[in-house]
Amino acid sequence: MRDLAGAVTIAAALLLAACGSNGGDKTAAGAERAVTPATASWKACDILTEADAARALGHPVKKLAATGGAAGLDICQYGYQGEKLTDMGQASVTLH
Repeated sequence: MRDLAGAVTIAAALLLAACGSNGGDKTAAGAERAVTPATASWKACDILTEADAARALGHPVKKLAATGGAAGLDICQYGYQGEKLTDMGQASVTLH
């Protein structure tokens, strides 16, 4: 259960981080500061690192193949497999 809670916490944090405004933000002094869109320069594996996935899942992980499917999405995926079939987990980030 702790493994699932860690993975959900990481996913929620990433989702909240991605839900920022697309325009400029006003500072306290009223000046605008530029917000850089994450579409062109960021890759999914820049956001989710192997260390983050291992910490979230509580196990050593390995990078899983993720082609992005027919939509060609940028996907970064890590997972682990234990001795039992049910002892497994994965963490992934998908950028649209």
